[in-house]
Amino acid sequence: MIEGEAIHGNLMNAIKQRFPNEKNIGNVLMDILCLGKESVYRRIRGEVPFTLFEVATIAKTLDFSLDNILGTATNGNRPFQLVLTGHINPSKQDLAVQKHYINFMHLVGNDPNAEIGYATNVIPMFFAYSYPYLSRLYAFKYAYQRDGVELLKPYSQIHFSKELTELQKGHYEKATRIKNSFYIFDNLIFLYAINDIKYFSSIHMIEEEEVKGIKEDLFRLIDNLEELAIKGHFESGVPVNLYISNINFDTTYSYVCSQSYNLCMVNAFTLDCISSLDMDTFTIIKRWVQSLKRCATLISESGEVQRVTFFKKQRELVNTLDACTPNIDPLSFL
Repeated sequence: MIEGEAIHGNLMNAIKQRFPNEKNIGNVLMDILCLGKESVYRRIRGEVPFTLFEVATIAKTLDFSLDNILGTATNGNRPFQLVLTGHINPSKQDLAVQKHYINFMHLVGNDPNAEIGYATNVIPMFFAYSYPYLSRLYAFKYAYQRDGVELLKPYSQIHFSKELTELQKGHYEKATRIKNSFYIFDNLIFLYAINDIKYFSSIHMIEEEEVKGIKEDLFRLIDNLEELAIKGHFESGVPVNLYISNINFDTTYSYVCSQSYNLCMVNAFTLDCISSLDMDTFTIIKRWVQSLKRCATLISESGEVQRVTFFKKQRELVNTLDACTPNIDPLSFL
């Protein structure tokens, strides 16, 4: 895999070749990336790496090949980038990463042939953003596993800034405007969330009143997902296909593509992802996600019996949050 320093060198050489007489490359990048002077120069000096979304934006704007930048034109390597973002009290750089991803989704959304595909074993975060208790649950789990005992905070102390909340809304809006989309849900997707809630409640990291709030959010999400499946389109009018998988997933795989961009992602650390713009890697993951349709049941505007049965089971499962019961064995729930 090509190293980050090589990507940085290739990118800077390509920019300098495009602007051989430009003394201040920083001004060019400030305009393209909509970043401040300090943020841009830290990237130019290599102190902060360019994200894949930033590289893609620069390449698209200046019209040069991503293959040459990423080192995939001749050696067939498949570069990945682990995008680690602070989701609680995010830094300016963290917010910039999210802004660039939303801008990327906006660019893709302008293509009538664009497509987004998900095969997921967790509720996609942009679905959860509209539910304050539920979205905080995932942020809490992320912080619980990342920060260690010495920095441990209970669920009650997890809050999102106003700017991050607006970015979350923007993510949902852009994702639901991509013209062709489908989501394949692991059939235990709600069970995994319920078991998390039960565990954290048992060790008093989530209080009883907060469990009730999460429970209400889960019921609202189930209602809205069922309505989405019945209608087969988002509020924007853009069609969507929902599937329920008959097999379970080891993690979440997704891709976004258009005429100009091909991005694939593998989830990591609950809220982050490993992403790649490499075409060979994209083809493999897209084929993988598409193949999972064969093991799934379409419940959008069809599969009425399976749809009704699935959502009924999810409501029954959420109701178990009333009882002081241990985590549920997935085999007993099926």
